[in-house]
Amino acid sequence: MLLQQYAQLRLEADAEQFDKTAGRHAHYYADWLAERGGWMNDSRQRAAFNLVELELDNLRKAWEWLIKTEALETLEKLLQPLCSFGVARHIGFPLSDWFEQGILQLADRATHRLLYVKMLVGYVALLSIYNVKQKGQRRESVQLAWTLLEEHQLHEPLGTWLSVLGLNYAWSFDVAEGTVMVERAHQLAVAANDVDAQAMAAHFLGELNQLVGNIAAAEQYYTEATSLFSTRQNSLRLAYLHDDLAFLMTHRGDYRAGIGHLQEAKRLMEKLDNPLGAAYMMHDMGHVADSAGNYGEAFGYFREARQRVAARGEKVKMAGSLSFESIALSR
Repeated sequence: MLLQQYAQLRLEADAEQFDKTAGRHAHYYADWLAERGGWMNDSRQRAAFNLVELELDNLRKAWEWLIKTEALETLEKLLQPLCSFGVARHIGFPLSDWFEQGILQLADRATHRLLYVKMLVGYVALLSIYNVKQKGQRRESVQLAWTLLEEHQLHEPLGTWLSVLGLNYAWSFDVAEGTVMVERAHQLAVAANDVDAQAMAAHFLGELNQLVGNIAAAEQYYTEATSLFSTRQNSLRLAYLHDDLAFLMTHRGDYRAGIGHLQEAKRLMEKLDNPLGAAYMMHDMGHVADSAGNYGEAFGYFREARQRVAARGEKVKMAGSLSFESIALSR
Protein backbone atom coordinates (compact mmCIF):
# COMPACT_ATOMS: atom_id res chain seq x y z
CA MET A 1 0.00 0.00 0.00
CA LEU A 2 2.82 2.44 0.88
CA LEU A 3 4.56 1.65 -2.41
CA GLN A 4 1.32 2.32 -4.31
CA GLN A 5 0.87 5.66 -2.51
CA TYR A 6 4.48 6.61 -3.27
CA ALA A 7 4.04 5.80 -6.98
CA GLN A 8 0.80 7.82 -7.02
CA LEU A 9 2.55 10.87 -5.52
CA ARG A 10 5.40 10.60 -8.01
CA LEU A 11 2.96 10.47 -10.91
CA GLU A 12 0.94 13.43 -9.65
CA ALA A 13 4.13 15.48 -9.45
CA ASP A 14 4.46 15.17 -13.24
CA ALA A 15 1.08 16.27 -14.62
CA GLU A 16 1.76 15.27 -18.20
CA GLN A 17 2.98 11.81 -17.28
CA PHE A 18 0.10 11.42 -14.84
CA ASP A 19 -2.46 12.19 -17.56
CA LYS A 20 -0.90 9.66 -19.95
CA THR A 21 -0.74 6.93 -17.30
CA ALA A 22 -4.25 7.58 -15.99
CA GLY A 23 -5.60 7.53 -19.53
CA ARG A 24 -3.93 4.21 -20.35
CA HIS A 25 -5.16 2.80 -17.05
CA ALA A 26 -8.76 3.89 -17.71
CA HIS A 27 -8.89 2.53 -21.25
CA TYR A 28 -7.28 -0.74 -20.18
CA TYR A 29 -9.88 -1.31 -17.47
CA ALA A 30 -12.75 -0.33 -19.77
CA ASP A 31 -11.64 -3.02 -22.24
CA TRP A 32 -10.98 -5.45 -19.39
CA LEU A 33 -14.49 -4.99 -17.98
CA ALA A 34 -16.13 -5.18 -21.39
CA GLU A 35 -14.54 -8.61 -21.86
CA ARG A 36 -15.63 -9.78 -18.38
CA GLY A 37 -19.10 -8.44 -19.13
CA GLY A 38 -19.35 -11.07 -21.83
CA TRP A 39 -18.87 -13.71 -19.15
CA MET A 40 -21.73 -12.48 -16.96
CA ASN A 41 -24.49 -14.25 -18.90
CA ASP A 42 -22.96 -17.72 -19.16
CA SER A 43 -21.11 -20.38 -17.16
CA ARG A 44 -18.24 -17.97 -16.38
CA GLN A 45 -20.43 -15.76 -14.17
CA ARG A 46 -18.81 -16.65 -10.88
CA ALA A 47 -15.29 -15.93 -12.15
CA ALA A 48 -16.46 -12.63 -13.68
CA PHE A 49 -18.17 -11.37 -10.53
CA ASN A 50 -15.24 -12.35 -8.30
CA LEU A 51 -12.72 -10.63 -10.57
CA VAL A 52 -14.78 -7.45 -10.82
CA GLU A 53 -15.13 -7.30 -7.04
CA LEU A 54 -11.34 -7.49 -6.70
CA GLU A 55 -10.85 -4.67 -9.22
CA LEU A 56 -13.55 -2.25 -8.00
CA ASP A 57 -11.04 0.38 -6.88
CA ASN A 58 -9.30 0.36 -10.26
CA LEU A 59 -12.68 0.50 -12.00
CA ARG A 60 -13.68 3.47 -9.86
CA LYS A 61 -10.53 5.33 -10.88
CA ALA A 62 -11.14 4.46 -14.53
CA TRP A 63 -14.76 5.64 -14.31
CA GLU A 64 -13.78 8.95 -12.70
CA TRP A 65 -11.08 9.58 -15.29
CA LEU A 66 -13.36 8.82 -18.22
CA ILE A 67 -16.01 11.16 -16.80
CA LYS A 68 -13.45 13.89 -16.19
CA THR A 69 -11.96 13.67 -19.69
CA GLU A 70 -15.34 13.04 -21.35
CA ALA A 71 -14.13 9.87 -23.06
CA LEU A 72 -17.74 8.86 -23.46
CA GLU A 73 -17.38 6.06 -26.02
CA THR A 74 -14.99 4.28 -23.70
CA LEU A 75 -17.17 5.04 -20.68
CA GLU A 76 -20.09 3.27 -22.36
CA LYS A 77 -18.17 -0.01 -22.21
CA LEU A 78 -18.45 0.08 -18.42
CA LEU A 79 -22.21 0.60 -18.11
CA GLN A 80 -23.79 -2.82 -18.70
CA PRO A 81 -21.14 -4.89 -16.86
CA LEU A 82 -21.10 -2.59 -13.82
CA CYS A 83 -24.88 -2.56 -13.62
CA SER A 84 -25.07 -6.36 -13.99
CA PHE A 85 -22.41 -6.80 -11.32
CA GLY A 86 -24.11 -4.39 -8.89
CA VAL A 87 -27.50 -6.07 -9.21
CA ALA A 88 -26.01 -9.58 -9.01
CA ARG A 89 -23.98 -8.88 -5.89
CA HIS A 90 -26.56 -6.55 -4.28
CA ILE A 91 -24.10 -3.65 -4.36
CA GLY A 92 -26.38 -0.69 -5.05
CA PHE A 93 -23.92 1.68 -3.45
CA PRO A 94 -21.41 3.09 -4.28
CA LEU A 95 -22.15 2.10 -7.89
CA SER A 96 -25.34 4.20 -8.03
CA ASP A 97 -23.22 7.19 -7.00
CA TRP A 98 -20.92 6.53 -9.97
CA PHE A 99 -23.92 6.45 -12.31
CA GLU A 100 -25.31 9.63 -10.75
CA GLN A 101 -21.98 11.34 -11.43
CA GLY A 102 -22.28 10.31 -15.08
CA ILE A 103 -25.89 11.50 -15.31
CA LEU A 104 -24.92 14.95 -14.07
CA GLN A 105 -22.07 15.12 -16.58
CA LEU A 106 -24.27 14.10 -19.51
CA ALA A 107 -27.45 16.00 -18.63
CA ASP A 108 -26.96 18.77 -21.20
CA ARG A 109 -25.30 16.72 -23.96
CA ALA A 110 -27.88 16.47 -26.73
CA THR A 111 -25.42 14.48 -28.87
CA HIS A 112 -25.12 11.71 -26.26
CA ARG A 113 -28.78 11.10 -25.45
CA LEU A 114 -28.60 7.30 -25.82
CA LEU A 115 -25.68 7.08 -23.40
CA TYR A 116 -27.54 9.38 -21.00
CA VAL A 117 -30.64 7.15 -21.09
CA LYS A 118 -28.56 4.03 -20.53
CA MET A 119 -26.93 5.74 -17.56
CA LEU A 120 -30.38 6.60 -16.16
CA VAL A 121 -31.68 3.06 -16.60
CA GLY A 122 -28.59 1.62 -14.91
CA TYR A 123 -29.07 4.10 -12.07
CA VAL A 124 -32.70 2.98 -11.68
CA ALA A 125 -31.67 -0.68 -11.60
CA LEU A 126 -29.04 -0.04 -8.91
CA LEU A 127 -31.44 2.03 -6.81
CA SER A 128 -34.03 -0.74 -7.04
CA ILE A 129 -31.79 -2.90 -4.84
CA TYR A 130 -32.77 -0.54 -2.02
CA ASN A 131 -36.14 0.44 -3.43
CA VAL A 132 -37.81 1.23 -0.10
CA LYS A 133 -35.24 3.79 1.01
CA GLN A 134 -34.78 5.33 -2.45
CA LYS A 135 -38.32 4.96 -3.82
CA GLY A 136 -38.96 8.63 -4.58
CA GLN A 137 -35.61 9.09 -6.28
CA ARG A 138 -36.16 5.93 -8.27
CA ARG A 139 -39.62 7.01 -9.47
CA GLU A 140 -38.24 10.33 -10.73
CA SER A 141 -35.45 8.57 -12.61
CA VAL A 142 -37.82 6.04 -14.18
CA GLN A 143 -40.14 8.82 -15.33
CA LEU A 144 -37.31 10.86 -16.81
CA ALA A 145 -35.79 7.89 -18.66
CA TRP A 146 -39.16 6.89 -20.11
CA THR A 147 -39.87 10.47 -21.22
CA LEU A 148 -36.54 10.56 -23.04
CA LEU A 149 -37.21 7.20 -24.67
CA GLU A 150 -40.48 8.57 -26.01
CA GLU A 151 -39.07 11.92 -27.12
CA HIS A 152 -36.02 10.53 -28.90
CA GLN A 153 -37.48 7.17 -30.02
CA LEU A 154 -34.52 5.30 -28.63
CA HIS A 155 -36.32 1.98 -28.14
CA GLU A 156 -34.54 -0.22 -30.63
CA PRO A 157 -30.87 0.13 -29.60
CA LEU A 158 -31.56 -0.46 -25.91
CA GLY A 159 -32.14 -4.23 -25.80
CA THR A 160 -32.06 -5.42 -22.20
CA TRP A 161 -32.11 -1.84 -20.90
CA LEU A 162 -35.71 -1.41 -22.03
CA SER A 163 -36.77 -4.55 -20.13
CA VAL A 164 -35.15 -3.25 -16.95
CA LEU A 165 -36.85 0.11 -17.33
CA GLY A 166 -40.21 -1.50 -18.10
CA LEU A 167 -40.09 -3.68 -14.99
CA ASN A 168 -39.18 -0.71 -12.82
CA TYR A 169 -41.93 1.35 -14.46
CA ALA A 170 -44.44 -1.40 -13.71
CA TRP A 171 -43.46 -1.58 -10.05
CA SER A 172 -43.17 2.19 -9.54
CA PHE A 173 -46.05 3.53 -11.65
CA ASP A 174 -48.39 1.38 -13.71
CA VAL A 175 -48.24 -2.39 -14.26
CA ALA A 176 -50.08 -2.29 -17.60
CA GLU A 177 -47.86 0.40 -19.11
CA GLY A 178 -44.70 -1.24 -17.79
CA THR A 179 -45.80 -4.55 -19.27
CA VAL A 180 -46.24 -2.91 -22.68
CA MET A 181 -42.64 -1.66 -22.46
CA VAL A 182 -41.31 -5.13 -21.64
CA GLU A 183 -43.41 -6.67 -24.42
CA ARG A 184 -41.80 -4.18 -26.82
CA ALA A 185 -38.36 -5.20 -25.55
CA HIS A 186 -39.27 -8.86 -26.06
CA GLN A 187 -40.34 -8.22 -29.67
CA LEU A 188 -37.13 -6.34 -30.43
CA ALA A 189 -34.99 -9.07 -28.87
CA VAL A 190 -36.68 -11.81 -30.88
CA ALA A 191 -36.32 -9.80 -34.10
CA ALA A 192 -32.62 -9.20 -33.37
CA ASN A 193 -32.02 -12.83 -32.30
CA ASP A 194 -30.65 -11.47 -29.00
CA VAL A 195 -31.00 -14.49 -26.71
CA ASP A 196 -29.92 -12.71 -23.52
CA ALA A 197 -32.34 -9.80 -24.00
CA GLN A 198 -35.16 -12.19 -25.00
CA ALA A 199 -34.61 -14.32 -21.91
CA MET A 200 -34.63 -11.27 -19.64
CA ALA A 201 -37.81 -9.89 -21.20
CA ALA A 202 -39.55 -13.29 -21.02
CA HIS A 203 -38.68 -13.59 -17.33
CA PHE A 204 -40.00 -10.11 -16.56
CA LEU A 205 -43.19 -10.77 -18.55
CA GLY A 206 -43.72 -13.93 -16.51
CA GLU A 207 -43.32 -11.93 -13.32
CA LEU A 208 -45.70 -9.16 -14.45
CA ASN A 209 -48.38 -11.57 -15.71
CA GLN A 210 -48.16 -13.48 -12.44
CA LEU A 211 -48.61 -10.22 -10.58
CA VAL A 212 -51.98 -9.52 -12.25
CA GLY A 213 -53.18 -13.13 -12.10
CA ASN A 214 -52.56 -14.18 -15.72
CA ILE A 215 -51.11 -17.49 -14.59
CA ALA A 216 -51.23 -19.28 -17.96
CA ALA A 217 -49.32 -16.44 -19.66
CA ALA A 218 -46.87 -16.30 -16.74
CA GLU A 219 -46.12 -20.02 -17.07
CA GLN A 220 -45.58 -19.68 -20.80
CA TYR A 221 -43.08 -16.86 -20.37
CA TYR A 222 -41.34 -18.62 -17.48
CA THR A 223 -40.92 -21.74 -19.63
CA GLU A 224 -39.40 -19.64 -22.42
CA ALA A 225 -37.04 -17.88 -20.01
CA THR A 226 -35.99 -21.16 -18.36
CA SER A 227 -35.06 -22.65 -21.73
CA LEU A 228 -33.07 -19.60 -22.83
CA PHE A 229 -31.25 -19.07 -19.52
CA SER A 230 -30.39 -22.79 -19.40
CA THR A 231 -29.01 -22.63 -22.94
CA ARG A 232 -26.77 -19.75 -21.91
CA GLN A 233 -25.93 -21.40 -18.55
CA ASN A 234 -26.96 -18.15 -16.86
CA SER A 235 -27.08 -19.41 -13.27
CA LEU A 236 -27.85 -16.04 -11.72
CA ARG A 237 -30.98 -15.39 -13.78
CA LEU A 238 -32.06 -19.03 -13.33
CA ALA A 239 -31.83 -18.53 -9.57
CA TYR A 240 -34.12 -15.49 -9.68
CA LEU A 241 -36.45 -17.36 -12.03
CA HIS A 242 -36.74 -20.25 -9.56
CA ASP A 243 -37.54 -17.68 -6.87
CA ASP A 244 -40.49 -16.41 -8.94
CA LEU A 245 -41.61 -19.96 -9.76
CA ALA A 246 -41.60 -20.74 -6.03
CA PHE A 247 -44.24 -18.10 -5.39
CA LEU A 248 -46.23 -19.27 -8.40
CA MET A 249 -46.31 -22.75 -6.85
CA THR A 250 -47.19 -21.27 -3.46
CA HIS A 251 -50.10 -19.39 -5.03
CA ARG A 252 -51.37 -22.76 -6.29
CA GLY A 253 -51.03 -24.28 -2.83
CA ASP A 254 -48.10 -26.54 -3.77
CA TYR A 255 -45.79 -25.47 -0.96
CA ARG A 256 -43.35 -28.38 -1.31
CA ALA A 257 -42.76 -27.48 -4.96
CA GLY A 258 -42.24 -23.88 -3.89
CA ILE A 259 -39.59 -24.90 -1.37
CA GLY A 260 -37.99 -27.10 -4.03
CA HIS A 261 -37.64 -24.17 -6.42
CA LEU A 262 -36.08 -22.06 -3.67
CA GLN A 263 -33.64 -24.81 -2.72
CA GLU A 264 -32.51 -24.90 -6.35
CA ALA A 265 -32.22 -21.10 -6.35
CA LYS A 266 -30.13 -21.24 -3.18
CA ARG A 267 -27.88 -23.92 -4.73
CA LEU A 268 -27.30 -21.74 -7.78
CA MET A 269 -26.48 -18.70 -5.63
CA GLU A 270 -23.97 -20.75 -3.62
CA LYS A 271 -22.48 -22.02 -6.86
CA LEU A 272 -21.97 -18.37 -7.85
CA ASP A 273 -20.33 -17.63 -4.48
CA ASN A 274 -23.17 -15.20 -3.70
CA PRO A 275 -23.90 -15.54 0.05
CA LEU A 276 -26.39 -12.66 0.13
CA GLY A 277 -28.32 -14.19 -2.75
CA ALA A 278 -28.41 -17.54 -0.91
CA ALA A 279 -29.62 -15.80 2.25
CA TYR A 280 -32.34 -14.07 0.24
CA MET A 281 -33.58 -17.48 -0.95
CA MET A 282 -33.55 -18.81 2.63
CA HIS A 283 -35.64 -15.79 3.63
CA ASP A 284 -38.18 -16.60 0.91
CA MET A 285 -38.29 -20.23 2.07
CA GLY A 286 -39.41 -18.83 5.40
CA HIS A 287 -42.28 -17.00 3.71
CA VAL A 288 -43.39 -20.12 1.83
CA ALA A 289 -43.25 -22.29 4.95
CA ASP A 290 -45.14 -19.62 6.89
CA SER A 291 -47.85 -19.55 4.20
CA ALA A 292 -48.19 -23.32 4.55
CA GLY A 293 -48.66 -22.99 8.31
CA ASN A 294 -45.31 -24.67 9.05
CA TYR A 295 -44.24 -22.04 11.56
CA GLY A 296 -41.37 -23.99 13.12
CA GLU A 297 -39.88 -24.63 9.70
CA ALA A 298 -40.38 -20.95 8.79
CA PHE A 299 -38.59 -19.89 11.98
CA GLY A 300 -35.61 -22.05 11.04
CA TYR A 301 -35.38 -20.58 7.55
CA PHE A 302 -35.69 -16.99 8.80
CA ARG A 303 -33.07 -17.58 11.47
CA GLU A 304 -30.58 -19.06 9.01
CA ALA A 305 -31.20 -16.18 6.58
CA ARG A 306 -30.61 -13.66 9.36
CA GLN A 307 -27.39 -15.37 10.42
CA ARG A 308 -26.08 -15.45 6.86
CA VAL A 309 -26.93 -11.80 6.31
CA ALA A 310 -25.48 -10.74 9.67
CA ALA A 311 -22.19 -12.33 8.65
CA ARG A 312 -22.12 -9.86 5.74
CA GLY A 313 -23.01 -6.86 7.91
CA GLU A 314 -26.32 -6.12 6.14
CA LYS A 315 -28.21 -4.68 9.11
CA VAL A 316 -31.38 -3.63 7.26
CA LYS A 317 -32.06 -7.05 5.84
CA MET A 318 -31.05 -8.70 9.11
CA ALA A 319 -33.66 -6.64 10.95
CA GLY A 320 -36.31 -7.72 8.43
CA SER A 321 -35.48 -11.39 8.88
CA LEU A 322 -35.44 -10.98 12.66
CA SER A 323 -38.96 -9.54 12.69
CA PHE A 324 -40.30 -12.38 10.53
CA GLU A 325 -38.46 -14.83 12.77
CA SER A 326 -40.27 -13.41 15.82
CA ILE A 327 -43.67 -13.62 14.06
CA ALA A 328 -43.08 -17.24 13.07
CA LEU A 329 -41.99 -18.11 16.61
CA SER A 330 -45.10 -16.50 18.17
CA ARG A 331 -47.58 -18.52 16.09
